[in-house]
Amino acid sequence: MTYADPLHHSSLDDVQGLSLGVFLCGIGIFVLTSAGLITGQTAGLAVIIAYLTGYSFGTVFFLINLPFYFLAYKRLGAEFTIKSLISVTMLSVVTEFLPYGFAIQSLSLPSRR
Repeated sequence: MTYADPLHHSSLDDVQGLSLGVFLCGIGIFVLTSAGLITGQTAGLAVIIAYLTGYSFGTVFFLINLPFYFLAYKRLGAEFTIKSLISVTMLSVVTEFLPYGFAIQSLSLPSRR
């Protein structure tokens, strides 16, 4: 019996993994921004710019990532670059529409003793 190469992912594996990852990241960003917090890297920079300018996080995040596609293509190839572009675009869209179907009414901090 032969087994598939564990390092090779099918297209379905990629779609499932990228979709779940984007959705979970979208929820994480939504929770952080609802609490008035920020994160690091390009997402954190996009949150700060969105706070300061009033532009939406999704738009700013998409624009901030544009220069990195050239670097990704040069260093990691077309497949990685395309998957990155799809992921960033999906995350930008998810963060735009998530507030319409998901609401955080209140956030409670644990009491300190």
